[in-house]
Amino acid sequence: MGLAMSFLGLVGYRYAYEISLFSEQIGAIGSKRDPMEVEPAEWRVALERGLSALLGLFGIVLMVGALFV
Repeated sequence: MGLAMSFLGLVGYRYAYEISLFSEQIGAIGSKRDPMEVEPAEWRVALERGLSALLGLFGIVLMVGALFV
């Protein structure tokens, strides 16, 4: 479980812009905005990076904790 969380955190941190862009494109479906012309806000990319880093660190903590059980 910890390995998967660490991996997902690393991928989320690396591709935070792309994940945020995809989320904005999904949000633009059904609106008057063209989904191909949206850009994610800087705070959204920063939030994605921060949450992904926390997920990765929590995964590392789980892996290290499993060594001592």
